[in-house]
Amino acid sequence: MNLSHQNENDICTINIDGAVVLDYSSTVRNYVNELLNAQIPRALILNFNKTTNIDSVGIGMVISLLKTLKRQNCTLIICQMNPKVDKIIKMLGLHKVIDVFETEAAAIAAVDETY
Repeated sequence: MNLSHQNENDICTINIDGAVVLDYSSTVRNYVNELLNAQIPRALILNFNKTTNIDSVGIGMVISLLKTLKRQNCTLIICQMNPKVDKIIKMLGLHKVIDVFETEAAAIAAVDETY
């Protein structure tokens, strides 16, 4: 599991390389918490471009993150899902409560236009 991030114009993008599953969900959550403790952005983008899988624990982490961010007036966005992750997100209906974009550029543009 490799995590990296960029901050630009009060938008934080987190790149997740690996599986967001039982063994690594807490790693992702702790990484995000450290970033949020430093500064609350207006939007947090999870870039799933290199995310190979997400299980129920990973989905729970995303939902928990969504709730936390809403309390802090920060928007959660997901982008660049591979077909497997996209299928899981859509099957669970998360795309109805979290904005999803095909590219990181489209996600950033939407934040700039909307939030």
